[in-house]
This record gives sequence, C-alpha cells and structure tokens, in this order.
Amino acid sequence: MTSLKGGVKMGLMKKLSLYIFLVLMWCNVGFANNFYCNVDAYGFDGNKWRSYPDNVFLITYDNQNLIMTDTMINMDWNFEIIKNDKDHISAVITSEKKSGLRPVLESIIFYKKKLFVVFAYSADDGITINKGQCFRK
Repeated sequence: MTSLKGGVKMGLMKKLSLYIFLVLMWCNVGFANNFYCNVDAYGFDGNKWRSYPDNVFLITYDNQNLIMTDTMINMDWNFEIIKNDKDHISAVITSEKKSGLRPVLESIIFYKKKLFVVFAYSADDGITINKGQCFRK
C-alpha cells in the first residue's frame, strides 16, 4: 500500500471514507421526515358540503418549515411551524390575503405518533377540510 505524507496508509483512508459514507447514508434514511398521506377532503362552496375522497398529500418537514404537496392538483403549501413537540406539529401560513382564490387561513396539524394529518383552509370561494392517515415515504 502507498503511504501518504502524514504516514497514514491509503487502505485506512479508504475504509474511513467508506464508514463515513455509510453512516451518512443511514442517517439520511433513518431520520427522513417524508410522509405520504391518504386524505379525504370536505369542501363547502357556500351552498353545500362536497366530498373529495382518495387524495394523496406528500408532507416533508424540518425544524422550522413544513411543506405539503397536494398531488391531485400538484400544488405546494409552505407552512411555518409554530409548535413541534414529540406528539405533533402545528403549522400555519402567515401571509396577507391576496385577490382571487388565495386562502385567507391555512393551517395543518400532523400527529407524529398516530401518523395522521388534518389540513384546513378558508378561501374566497369556501372552506376545505382534509384529514387522513399517513405513512413513511
């Protein structure tokens, strides 16, 4: 084996690189906060309640933000986490009301232990409540 200037053998450096790589790969998979959620939506458009079953949300979060993707309409919501404890995450979107269909209230609660989500928003055209079971991606 060839020696480096510091006297460390290449074989040892290769092993060390491999161990570091494997640890980082395990951490990436072991602590991923990605979930698929099968949700049913209930919307009120001002006249009556409507049901929209079998929608799928993708939820990803870190310590400060939660991103929810509605796969049916291919839209992302970027939430600011206001509470993140061992049981659940509460998050909201803090933005001013815009014209058109922009929601005026958006909130989500993700129950970590039960893997259950509740997402609600109110917009100019009505309100929608989504709830459903989640599983790791």
